[in-house]
Amino acid sequence: QLTNLLQSLFETDGEKCYRTPTFYAMKLLYPHTGQYLIHALPDDVDENLDTVATMSENGESMTISIVNRHISEDKKISLAMADGEWSVTDARILTADDVHVYNTYDDPNAICDREFALTDLQEMTVPAHSIVRICLQRK
Repeated sequence: QLTNLLQSLFETDGEKCYRTPTFYAMKLLYPHTGQYLIHALPDDVDENLDTVATMSENGESMTISIVNRHISEDKKISLAMADGEWSVTDARILTADDVHVYNTYDDPNAICDREFALTDLQEMTVPAHSIVRICLQRK
């Protein structure tokens, strides 16, 4: 079920092909594969935020993914991390200005992952209807 089905990774028509938003969501979540689930507890429960955190077997890398399912509200959050223990190696986001945007043959990159400008883990804004993935490495 990779192509031309509801929630497939690709849409094809003859030799034409584009990646769906589902492809990019799977791409962002892939770094969790083979890692160990760790507890990530929120200070405040928010029914529109989903968070998963995983760590490598050797404890040297961590991946955190945050999904803001709210249609129109950005969410301000902070990650309580041991000061100076971790450095961000990659931060990416999947979102669009309009929740109704989708990829087409004419606009195959209408929604795709891109770099997420992350300057401070203690204070970040997760945009409405988005997935943010942060990869960290132990210093």
